[in-house]
Amino acid sequence: MKKWEKKYSRLMIIQNLIDVIFRRFLFWRAREFYSNQNPIYGSLFDYISIEIIISDRFEKKQLEILKEFVLSMFPGEKRLNLVVDVGANIGNHARFFSDFTNLVIAVEAHPETYSLLKLNTNAFPNISALNAGVSDSRGTLYMPRLGHGTGGSSLQEESSDFAIECLTLDEILKNNAVVDLIKIDVEGHELQVLRGCAKILEQRKPIVVFEQQRSEVCDGTTASIEFLKRFGYDSFLYLEKNGEGVKLNSWINRFFAVLLFGDCYRLTERTVTPARYHEMIVALPEKSGYGK
Repeated sequence: MKKWEKKYSRLMIIQNLIDVIFRRFLFWRAREFYSNQNPIYGSLFDYISIEIIISDRFEKKQLEILKEFVLSMFPGEKRLNLVVDVGANIGNHARFFSDFTNLVIAVEAHPETYSLLKLNTNAFPNISALNAGVSDSRGTLYMPRLGHGTGGSSLQEESSDFAIECLTLDEILKNNAVVDLIKIDVEGHELQVLRGCAKILEQRKPIVVFEQQRSEVCDGTTASIEFLKRFGYDSFLYLEKNGEGVKLNSWINRFFAVLLFGDCYRLTERTVTPARYHEMIVALPEKSGYGK
């Protein structure tokens, strides 16, 4: 046997081994998936869907930490009254919130993603799904067709595949007396969403959970954070991985740390926003009394 043939044979054995293990894992997860009365459906090879296949839920650890913290802000209460999920995607977060919330309003702008949101929430009577864009005024913005997954699409002014009718949260929630929490994940459109709910922020002071891109951080803050401060929000907690900001000696150390202990998260209060991407910032109003 020639040298290259030996090498090829070894590679084939490794490839076959990987295929067997991977197939067994997927078949096992498939049985788990369909044994669930209401599985979460996504698009094939989408990052969110892959995470759901592996962990049952996208951002499972992060959401558990958020739940524990939020419920601690409502002592004596086991359930929230109303949560608004802006940028609800396929319903992963909305379904999580529905376990401890009387009503979840899940808003998704992209019509293709919204069809999955409806499919995933139809069996949940306490989730109300709405296909609309959320911005700082009524009007029409645009979104392209889905590319590499259901996440990552954002509203834009330039004409594209889908014309999206936009509302403000003040309009959507005008008949709701109590709003406990607003979650916003709209790929850089967070400030416009916040501007469109100024009345809610001023009058009802909900907890606000939002994403911020690295490009939005400037001089230790962001425009969204400064906007919230105008309405009495004075505590900002950042979701961070344990050890974030600490440089490990090598990627090998990082690999074995994750392998042995997994990714562990915590909420850390900061007065200065670190210059990096933030998947979750929790803003609390002064009346919450957090840290006092």
